[in-house]
Amino acid sequence: MILVLAMSVLSLMGCRTSNLNESNDISVNASADNETTAGNIQTITIVHVNDVHGYVEETDTAIGYPKIAAFIDKMKAGDPNTIALDAGDTFGGSPSVSFDQAESAAAVVSTIAFDAMVLGNHDLFLDLNQILKITDTLDYPVLAGNISAADGGEDPFGAYTIITLENGLKVGIVTATNGVEGEVVLTEPVESLQAQVDEIKSQVDIVIALVHLGVEDASGNTSQLIAQEVEGIDAIIDGHSHTVLTEGMVVGGVLIAQAGEYSNNIGVVEITVIDGKFDSASARLITKEEMTDAEEKEATAAALAKLVEKRDIYLNQC
Repeated sequence: MILVLAMSVLSLMGCRTSNLNESNDISVNASADNETTAGNIQTITIVHVNDVHGYVEETDTAIGYPKIAAFIDKMKAGDPNTIALDAGDTFGGSPSVSFDQAESAAAVVSTIAFDAMVLGNHDLFLDLNQILKITDTLDYPVLAGNISAADGGEDPFGAYTIITLENGLKVGIVTATNGVEGEVVLTEPVESLQAQVDEIKSQVDIVIALVHLGVEDASGNTSQLIAQEVEGIDAIIDGHSHTVLTEGMVVGGVLIAQAGEYSNNIGVVEITVIDGKFDSASARLITKEEMTDAEEKEATAAALAKLVEKRDIYLNQC
């Protein structure tokens, strides 16, 4: 009952879920109009989540972190050329994670083999020093490329990361988010992402934009705009609008993927590279129903049990 009440808080946050696909042809194939020739074919798999918002336990609709963690481990064991990404709103948006300034939540996600995360707007509700404290405990970079310190000091978060896969491909992860300015200042996502792409394009084979912008934001700073205006991005992993893109959305020849909300789905994007160049991309979702009998990762389940114990004590005092 306590968990249900805690999660109901999210209905007041102004986010809504939708299903949205721009067209029936939702895969991207850069060589579709050209004669296909044999070459060195390589693949990259991206596993992604977004807007978990404290739905850390398994419920009737939520997969929960222990099963997500085990799924990522299984995917990486089966194909080492797999990248796991978190598109934000991990540390805010619900008492289930914010009750202790997200310190227990950070302990849980530290057991998950993510390769990078972009901060979401709800994550930025925490004090800047607290964000830096909890993200410093993680083994993967927590990024926000269009954020700078309001006091003019050093940028608090990295902008991008470069991942070298076992097959030799180098993947650049560029980032941008949205949120309320205070301790930080946000630059326009298009400007920031283009600068990041320009900086790393000579160092990588593939560029992925990991963003917390959404496809329905009233500000106009959507992932569709990024796909149309930023040159050099091969695919976009998105969050913020809580949109269920069952097979992705293609805008300007760029695939946009988003997995909805509340750990209801896990997103999977498959990218094909031929002779070191992007060739095609497709997206799919792993649903809660498909994960019903899936295994849990023990380390994640143990960390989650500690979070639940602390959270329930806190909520019972309220």
